[in-house]
Amino acid sequence: MKRFSRFGESYAFFRYKLKQSNIQYISLLAVTIMCLQARAQQRESFAVTGKVISAASGVAIEGATITNKRSRIHAVTDRLGEYRIPARPDDILLYSFVGYVTAEEDVNGRQQIIVALDSAENTLEEVEINMGYYTVRDRERTGSVARITAETIEKQVITNPLSAMQGRMAGVEITQNTGIAGGAFSVAIRGQSSMGSGNAPLYLIDGVPLIENRSAMLSSIIREGNLLDVLNPSDISNIEVLKDADATAIYGSRGANGVVLITTKKGTAGKTRFDVSARFGGAKVASFVDLLDAREYKLMRNEAFANDGVIPTESNAYDLLLWDDSRYTDWQKELIGGTASLTNLRGSVTGGQGNTNFILSGNYQREGNVFPGDGSYQKGSAHLNVNHKSVDGALSINAGVTYGIRYQNQPQIDLTSLAMTLPPNAPALYDKEGKLNWENWVNIEGNPLQYLGRIYGSHTATLNTHATVEYSILPGLNLTTRMGYSIVDLAERLLNPASSQNPNPASGATPESWAQYPSNTAKSWSLEPMIDYNYRWNDNALSTLIGITLQESTNSGQVIEGRSYIDELLMGNIASASRINGSTTSSQYKYAAMFLRLNYKHQNRYFINLTARRDGSSRFGPGRQWGNFGAVGVAWLFSEESIVKRVLPWLDLGKLRGSFGITGNDQIGDYGYLATYRPNSFYPYLINSLQPLRLANKDYGWETNRKLEAAIELGVFENKLTLESSWYRNRSGNQLIGLPLPATAGFPTVQANFPATVQNSGIEFTVHGSGIGRGWLNWTASLTFAKNIRNLVKFPTIETFSSYRGQYKVGEPMNISLKYRYLGIDPKTGSYVVEDLDDDKAYSLLNDGYWYRPKQPFTVGFDNQFQLGPIHFSFFIRWRSKESSNPLFIYGLPGRISNQPNAVMDRWQAPEQVAEIQRFSTGTANADFSRFRGSDGSMVNGSYVRLQNVSIAYQIPANISESLHVKAARLSIHGQNLLTWSRNYPWLDPELSGLVLPPLRSMVVGIQLTM
Repeated sequence: MKRFSRFGESYAFFRYKLKQSNIQYISLLAVTIMCLQARAQQRESFAVTGKVISAASGVAIEGATITNKRSRIHAVTDRLGEYRIPARPDDILLYSFVGYVTAEEDVNGRQQIIVALDSAENTLEEVEINMGYYTVRDRERTGSVARITAETIEKQVITNPLSAMQGRMAGVEITQNTGIAGGAFSVAIRGQSSMGSGNAPLYLIDGVPLIENRSAMLSSIIREGNLLDVLNPSDISNIEVLKDADATAIYGSRGANGVVLITTKKGTAGKTRFDVSARFGGAKVASFVDLLDAREYKLMRNEAFANDGVIPTESNAYDLLLWDDSRYTDWQKELIGGTASLTNLRGSVTGGQGNTNFILSGNYQREGNVFPGDGSYQKGSAHLNVNHKSVDGALSINAGVTYGIRYQNQPQIDLTSLAMTLPPNAPALYDKEGKLNWENWVNIEGNPLQYLGRIYGSHTATLNTHATVEYSILPGLNLTTRMGYSIVDLAERLLNPASSQNPNPASGATPESWAQYPSNTAKSWSLEPMIDYNYRWNDNALSTLIGITLQESTNSGQVIEGRSYIDELLMGNIASASRINGSTTSSQYKYAAMFLRLNYKHQNRYFINLTARRDGSSRFGPGRQWGNFGAVGVAWLFSEESIVKRVLPWLDLGKLRGSFGITGNDQIGDYGYLATYRPNSFYPYLINSLQPLRLANKDYGWETNRKLEAAIELGVFENKLTLESSWYRNRSGNQLIGLPLPATAGFPTVQANFPATVQNSGIEFTVHGSGIGRGWLNWTASLTFAKNIRNLVKFPTIETFSSYRGQYKVGEPMNISLKYRYLGIDPKTGSYVVEDLDDDKAYSLLNDGYWYRPKQPFTVGFDNQFQLGPIHFSFFIRWRSKESSNPLFIYGLPGRISNQPNAVMDRWQAPEQVAEIQRFSTGTANADFSRFRGSDGSMVNGSYVRLQNVSIAYQIPANISESLHVKAARLSIHGQNLLTWSRNYPWLDPELSGLVLPPLRSMVVGIQLTM
């Protein structure tokens, strides 16, 4: 029994141990399963949401990029700074935005993360600059680049992006040539290099060059327009302007005059977001000239007749004898005193998931004009951009398309010249029946409203497309292909009915209804495959870029003219004309290039950038079509040297940089090296004949531009205050200009290379301060200064060409001119007197003139931006110092049939009188007046200071926005060209010379909603 008892005890003990083992095993298994489940849960993705704000101001940052380091998935913040991105609890997220320091956050299981980014204005390590084919950190930049962002652009009342750039970029001189909507701008980057060929910079939108399309009549009122007018400023993310050889050489000949890079906005991933905005306002001529009233005008005319001893008649004094003596019309208010209404509507939708996002926007804009009638300028555009990145991040695709239409409905001419010169007692515009009044409009151009009856319109449709495909073959080795296609269709018409023409025989013309229909189509495609490789070892880094460029542009057009229409109501149908004429044009331009870039940096403080390019252009003859160009740029971050850190611990940034390079220029007409002909249309007795147009010259080649620059960049107070100062010297030789020919040659000029060298040299300063203020107040300011001197340093054969000998002088600035030396008004005769050097009483500038050197102009820009909690306030002041011809003398001889500024009343009236203006005259004193206009006495100080832009915006609190069922709401008011100060400058606007409409003063209010 004991044996069985012991056996039972042993069995029980065994079962107990077995049971314990099972429990431990099961427990171990359970723990293992729980760990695996926890690990699986840890690796399971979920959505991280949050917000990105500015650490300095607390304001939401739109467009910030959030990257998952593991999955390489990207997300972008919306207008409220909010984002959404897939992540795992153990992932790491990177937060970045241009102008801010990149931040890194561990998820650690959090599902909501709010990140405050520090401004990278103080850490130039983070700011990336677009250089076209590549990007570079601002701190490592070796070239000269100016930049503005969407924040600056959106605060201005503009239709053209060039207006936003005006005065804000040192060395980029932009002049608005007319105040008419859709009008032209002149752009010169560090001066004009060429004496004859084109000086326009290269414009690119998302890497694709813009093309020009100009037809026969486009210059009639908008003065040839501008390429960028098709682009909606609200669609722009940032604009960079490349200036020196190091920055522009990679574009070869196309970048000889500088490069303007425009980057459009990209989509933001996350929940689909809608943005709508509207702006309404008006614009007027900022100020009028104090012209003579009717009493003063008649006094001037009668005094002129008395001075000349001429008897007034109905032929030479119809304004005194035929016109109503009691009439007075302020023609400035009548013809250019209206208010141009402004309307701008924009909507956009953006969104995406994971690695694919998009933006689709549309815009409509209408601007009236200040002339009588209902003429207007309208444009609409649509912009679509889609970008995609594969899950592994190896493949990325960005594609975009912009389609825009523009419609001009304006008077045939700018009425400003008539508003400034029509006599104040001129007849009424309409007769008793409400028709155009022609009575007594004799011997002058006629009723100014005739131009409103001449129907002028233009319609432009523009399509720009681009696509960029990037593929990472190996780590550091990438293949990129950039493609673009553009087409611009332009159609115009001018209907000139007989009823809008002066019927008086004295006008010298017989009324006849006629119409013109010019049209033109320009097309362009470009293809740029390239490969880049980046390699690092120890403290060294090498980047290489190799690529080719293929581009082709075609231009075809026609002009159809119809005359003697059977009825004015049928003028829109060319078949209704009794006589029809027409002509066609066609041209083709081909361009090919190969380029190479090598960039080396050592210890992150020594940098060298080498660029080479070989260009081929169809605008040169055989054997002359190819040119080799290149540049070298170097930079030294001396503030990173240990000795500098010890001696100057307060210096956060100290950089010296310099560059030298050679670029080309082929901005001349197509087929200039060939002899050209056209069918005879002038001599009807020569049937089926050809008329020669141009002589052949196959020997001319590339115009070359040698650019040299030295610069220093400094930063203090944690780079809150920075200074960039540059000196440059650009020399353009082998000038492509017309070689004057003797009259016996049958042609005035032939295209050729001149041994002339034009030098542009100057200095530029940019001072920038950011993060000034604390808490609810933040102030950012920028000050720019630029001065350029354009000299003719070489022209050995100038003495053989009289047309150039009297215009330029070797070794002198190119804005000098031969002028008489003004001696004053003869106190006995009351006439202007200039110096007669050879005392022969026969005045000639070549014999009696001297080289007058005006003061060299300079430009200063002062930009200020304030943030006071939810209120954003900014203003921009531009100062332009220059010397100009006195616009007082654009009006002609005081005393003739033309109104004058009131300043002419300070005239000579009696012997021994001291006066500023010579005696009034109907024409006998015209020779004295003409000589005075060609003297140094006609030069005045044309400097001015302009309050160019003011903007105030208010971010409506979130609780109010939510009650309106929107995510965000913003109210704003903007003013453009508000005030101009100029000393003793009797003109509509000191920026422009001539009888053209000046830039208008505009005010608009706006609202922006995010849903």
